[in-house]
Amino acid sequence: MNEPVRPWPPLMRLALLVSLTLGVMGTASAAQGAVIALDVESITPTEADLGPLKAFLVDSKEQASATAAMVAQQRAMLSAIERMAGPRALVLAVLASITLLIFVTTLQIRWSVDVPEVTLARRLSGLAVAAAVLRTIDGAQSLVIERRAFEAAGKVLLASGLPDAPQSVEFARALTSAASIGWTATVVTLYVAVSTYFQSDRVQATFAPALDDEED
Repeated sequence: MNEPVRPWPPLMRLALLVSLTLGVMGTASAAQGAVIALDVESITPTEADLGPLKAFLVDSKEQASATAAMVAQQRAMLSAIERMAGPRALVLAVLASITLLIFVTTLQIRWSVDVPEVTLARRLSGLAVAAAVLRTIDGAQSLVIERRAFEAAGKVLLASGLPDAPQSVEFARALTSAASIGWTATVVTLYVAVSTYFQSDRVQATFAPALDDEED
């Protein structure tokens, strides 16, 4: 078994944990998005379920307006995905493949007996950079989809004549954009951090003795 010469520092363990998490979550999310993009034409909006929102909607008019807005949001989202179905499916399929390789490579760093750890660390660094680029593209596409979906829902709410609808729509629009951009920035930053760490001199020096032993 490919054991390190000395125990791994806590920072490396944390980096490996982050890398594994990004690999699992990234693969699942990208694969699901790719499937939706490829099969978007067969998806139809469902009857909206207000769920807990009913407690905040005091009359039937508000509930009807909220339901109509949610249905309009679904339709606009599917329409936006359909317009970019090909490019989006390609981006997400490649991203899913790369994040899967990130997951596998992270496991290999600990358990591989055939490939030197220093080589795996460099491979992981490169994969993380590629994932960061593709995740940025995915985030930009997702932002466009979410904005179009929200615009459709906002038009329905504004047309309903409900009190405070303009203020609520404007606040929700800003919140939606900020949340989407913030999440993309967080994930991309983690990919870049993983890449930078495993390409660092400290990590290369940690794995180098194991490589020298194998060469001897």
